Amino acid sequence: MISKAKATLLIEYAKTYNTKDFIETDPIRFPHQYSKRQDIEISSFISTWLAYGNRKVILQTLSLIHQEINLNYTNSPYEYIKQRGFEKHKNYNQSLYSFYKYKDYFTLCGTLYKIYILEKNNSLEEKIEKELN
Repeated sequence: MISKAKATLLIEYAKTYNTKDFIETDPIRFPHQYSKRQDIEISSFISTWLAYGNRKVILQTLSLIHQEINLNYTNSPYEYIKQRGFEKHKNYNQSLYSFYKYKDYFTLCGTLYKIYILEKNNSLEEKIEKELN
């Protein structure tokens, strides 16, 4: 059971951060573009993976990634993963963000491909539940 003090604190955080103004200037804005569960999960996972450091640079990098996804894969991160749109980054050793290279992004997307496509999970939640049981 959550204490009253913690519940109050969580409500205050929600009032502060769960607002349109905050979301528009935060990496969480990218998953908010989508309505399908898999698209939201994939966008969230990628956005979280890069969400440290300089906020402006994070948003620029995530904009580039999501632009690639949205232009070529009908606004669907899931289709991007399913169709292996990330494949072109396999041997690309150039910097993506901070110490991450494009080939690291390829590896991350390859793991998402394995989870969703090869293992036939409908969601990350499903994958986690399988692993915990």
